[in-house]
Amino acid sequence: MPGSLPSGQALIQVDKITIATAELDAMRVFYQVLIGADFRPMDMGGIEFFIAHAGVEIWLIPRSAAGVIARDNVVQLRLVVKSVYELLPRLEAAGGVILGEPQSFQGICLGAIRDPDGNVIELKSSIG
Repeated sequence: MPGSLPSGQALIQVDKITIATAELDAMRVFYQVLIGADFRPMDMGGIEFFIAHAGVEIWLIPRSAAGVIARDNVVQLRLVVKSVYELLPRLEAAGGVILGEPQSFQGICLGAIRDPDGNVIELKSSIG
């Protein structure tokens, strides 16, 4: 069937993540540190936004352009990173707010941070 994934693969494949934000520049700085990829400025019909590629295309767009009216985050992401302990201070310096001390158990470390728009991102890394 055209457009379907080969047998044995997941039913979905993430193609793009769009993050609608009220603080476009602050979010660009924060997510550049988080994903380690530069965002390119783009313009679509007079709407300025940013795009980066980090295994998946990531768009940062103004909330007004996306029609987003949410006051708090409605989606929480958990990302696997090299080291929660190394990344959290860098994200804090890039405008994030660390939510408590990282917790370690069963060979993993979990930490959480709010991005400049208040969205919670959970970070996970292996210990050892």
